[in-house]
Amino acid sequence: MPPAKPALAPKELALFKALLRLYETKQYKKGIKTADLILKRFPDHPDTLAMKGLLYTNTDRKQEGYDLIRRGLKCDLTSHICWHVYGIVQRADKNYDEALKCYANALKFDRDNHQILRDFAMLQVQLRMFAHYAESRSKIIQLRPEQRQNWSALALAQHLSNDYSAAESTLASYQATLKRVNPWDLENSEALLYHNMVIYQSGDIERALSHLQSIELNVLDKLTVAELHAKYLLLLKNWQQAEKAYFVLMDRNSDKIEYFVALEQVRQAIDDNNVLVNKAALKTLYHDLQQRYPKSDAAKRRFLDHLNGDEFRDLLKPYLIAAFQKGIPSIFANIKSLYQDKSKREIAFQVVNEYIASLDTLDNSLLWAHYYLAQHHDYIANFDKAQEYIETTIQLSPETVELRMFKARILKHVGDIPGAAKTMNEARESDLRDRFVNTKCVKYYLRDNQNTLAAEIAKPFTRKDAPGGSVGDLSEMQAFWFILEDGQSYLRQGKLGLALKRFHTILKIFDEWADDQFDFHAYAVRKGTIRTYIDMLKWEDQLRSNPNFVKAAHSAVKIYCMLYDNPEFAHGIDNIRLNESEKKRAIKKAKKSFAAKKNDVYVLPGDDDPFGEKLAKTTEPLKVVDAFLKPLVQLCSKEIETWLSAFEVYIRSGNYIASAKALQSISSIDSSDPRLCPLIARFFTQIRKAQLADPVKELLNSQLKAFIDPDVDLDVYLNQVLDRSRSSARGLLSTAEALAVINSPNAEKILFEILQLDSTTIHDAQLGLAILEKWTSPQVSSYKVKAGQRWPMANAFHLVSNGNGIALNDCNNDHTE
Repeated sequence: MPPAKPALAPKELALFKALLRLYETKQYKKGIKTADLILKRFPDHPDTLAMKGLLYTNTDRKQEGYDLIRRGLKCDLTSHICWHVYGIVQRADKNYDEALKCYANALKFDRDNHQILRDFAMLQVQLRMFAHYAESRSKIIQLRPEQRQNWSALALAQHLSNDYSAAESTLASYQATLKRVNPWDLENSEALLYHNMVIYQSGDIERALSHLQSIELNVLDKLTVAELHAKYLLLLKNWQQAEKAYFVLMDRNSDKIEYFVALEQVRQAIDDNNVLVNKAALKTLYHDLQQRYPKSDAAKRRFLDHLNGDEFRDLLKPYLIAAFQKGIPSIFANIKSLYQDKSKREIAFQVVNEYIASLDTLDNSLLWAHYYLAQHHDYIANFDKAQEYIETTIQLSPETVELRMFKARILKHVGDIPGAAKTMNEARESDLRDRFVNTKCVKYYLRDNQNTLAAEIAKPFTRKDAPGGSVGDLSEMQAFWFILEDGQSYLRQGKLGLALKRFHTILKIFDEWADDQFDFHAYAVRKGTIRTYIDMLKWEDQLRSNPNFVKAAHSAVKIYCMLYDNPEFAHGIDNIRLNESEKKRAIKKAKKSFAAKKNDVYVLPGDDDPFGEKLAKTTEPLKVVDAFLKPLVQLCSKEIETWLSAFEVYIRSGNYIASAKALQSISSIDSSDPRLCPLIARFFTQIRKAQLADPVKELLNSQLKAFIDPDVDLDVYLNQVLDRSRSSARGLLSTAEALAVINSPNAEKILFEILQLDSTTIHDAQLGLAILEKWTSPQVSSYKVKAGQRWPMANAFHLVSNGNGIALNDCNNDHTE
């Protein structure tokens, strides 16, 4: 048992109360002096020791603060103040699990402390412990039933724990106590809509509609009421009333696609899966819509999704011609989704060509028709024609920025990255005030691996006095487009430390976003914005499925696997080809270069690892990478790329059970994916060499049987895969990698076969080159010559280019940027 807590004399008790006020008003230095006065007479007073420690943690003396708090706890483990303080500092350091334990201990000794209960509840919702959150909120409302926000918070807790009836009962009980409500009371309006949301999510749509009608006059957000009203009528299949409700909404906004989809369902033209089931009803609907809303672009565009053949042509022709005559540059982007249907793609091509042939004079519409054809040919990878058309448009209007931007994009697709960057810069120089074009130019220079020049170009749109220059400012602004491109550029160059630095910056940003939600647990309840708050929680739960995080995570996994295989890559990938003495000289030279660059304007002040050297020199790369891989497995389990990355980590760590699960997951998503083949070859080659216990073998066999024979003959299997892959570039790439695993002499030969296929893209050929470079094959030069003959503008195949065997999945023939 710890000694009894010394009771403070009246004078020191007054000082302790003053100490609490000083902390609350952030007068930390005065607070420390006050604590010292108390401790002078009562040196082991636990609450004062804890408070002094809390003050220290807010004055850059964190370790001393923790020591004092722990000392206070040793003096009295039953002090709720000590446990509360310990919880506060743990929470401040984002150690939410530990903070929760501290708050739980504090409540053991002061069950009815409102402040501790409130903080405890916020930690529970932060950790998604919704059932416990509801219990805490029940205790709080017993202590403070007069506060409106406590009722909302209890209903919220019950709602989040899927107890809809309890949540509805809580909201109804509170609203029944209200006598007079200001008609402009926004919080009451939001509470009513939230109550309606609870009823709807409980599954009782008819009652949700009835409730909505009863609260309509007291809700300030009239648009939400109208949308919910129409939605409920649609779900209840009250077609006539639903149609009226949606036409009311259309009168307000005739270009919202969701309204069109709903009306198609109302007229029973499409089913719940958006599949056309009644073409006649659809035609009637869109005839009515175009009569009623003649200026609505969506009424015309949405109709095109459902039409085919001559009907499609008859509507598309005036739609495109009107866009050309108005000079709308984005018309191709608007209808690009239709290009997934080859017949519609061909009709669009014919319509535009017929329109150009019908023109007698050179007018503005001819410019945009040629621009459309340039985009069309770029989409189908007919790059020569695309270049021909874009040059024609530039001659017609040299000052139009969009034309040079698209020329740069075509050059990117043909593999001329330096030329693409130069052309994009010409577009930028024609309008230096255009931030969008500046951003595009920066990205193109990053793809050309000109990082310093890219940072200079970005300067006009960043703060001049920002620490770390433009790179520092873009990082502070959380500009993913820059951070990600910069990191992937360094990865291509083999500068793994700098690449990791950028990817860890992205990881840190997402961690900050996850931590930022904590402040909203109390704010949303206090302000009554619960519906939006629930949306935020759902968004936070899927936060790391964001494409920016996913791309950074896959790249980080690639790097950490490379560092595991070759730790010397931390000093540069090119060093791997040097002997020991040359390596030492190269490393020494690199260190001097790094030391000289630390005065660079782009190094953030106070950063003790500006070039990521410490990140790259980690001795446990497979443990560090878990911060990137774990969110992918949790949130992106339906993506093949997730399990490809997971396999690379699991197989290196010797976790064969997890490796087999990764293979099984890939097979269940798409058993025909060619990337599965080399992984299977590596997996069986490795486990057949390993000394596995019988229980492990049995478990592995049970997993493998789901998609492959555990006793498969790899030679036979790979030959079968090869026969199936002869017409597929990606299939041949994967088969070549798999054959290399079993040391087949045919692996390099197969990579050359890829260059003969008509369907092979530039990116396929670049992947083949990267594989040869990874193997340090003597055939690299021959491969470049053959590939360069087919793609003469692709500088990756120029003999002077110096590859390092790194290929990213962000291919240069995409149609998204």
